[in-house]
Amino acid sequence: MPDSTSKPERPGGSVASRTGGSSEADALIESARAVLERRGGEGFTVHEVLSEAGLGTRAFYRHFASKEALVQEVFAFAAEREADRLRDRMRGTDSALGAVTAWIEARLELAFDEQVASSMRVLSLEAQLASQQTPDRLESAFDCMLAPLIDQLRRGHLDGSFALADPGNDARALHDVVWGETLRQWSGFGLRTDPAAAKRQVLGFCLRAIGANPEYHR
Repeated sequence: MPDSTSKPERPGGSVASRTGGSSEADALIESARAVLERRGGEGFTVHEVLSEAGLGTRAFYRHFASKEALVQEVFAFAAEREADRLRDRMRGTDSALGAVTAWIEARLELAFDEQVASSMRVLSLEAQLASQQTPDRLESAFDCMLAPLIDQLRRGHLDGSFALADPGNDARALHDVVWGETLRQWSGFGLRTDPAAAKRQVLGFCLRAIGANPEYHR
């Protein structure tokens, strides 16, 4: 393991953008993601990741200070992909209201759509555990997903769609509401909740909070 004065390289950007998936760090990130998904949320060991990647311990510590640091990078990569998914959903709208609605609905799919949630659920829960050591890294990953929402809240504040909006702070508040419902569903406490009713409730609350047009109905 590196001594206390050395700092491991921290991979930046997406796996594909760094080295086309050929570097040791990229291989470790991809292998950790694969092991996490295969084990269905039971975590992983460094040994499992190294076996998956076909690399040794020295290769691991050239890039990561700990298993927790690797988990954070895997989540950061997943967050970038999630941000791209959110932007794709928002791109088909023609107003700030439509774009914010699309963001909220797309994030809620993590709570109610098993196909969307299957990989992100595992990574999110593992990242939250790992964040006790590296909270700033988790925060930056969530910021990546919040960026398109902040942009549209600013747009709506300027054009009058969201009279009460405080874009930066409100984006985090809206995410906390959506994320709270998602965690409730993942925990099993929300299993009796009708998905359509839950979505309407969360969406309605979020839009009212930012002063959205009261003529909006679901």
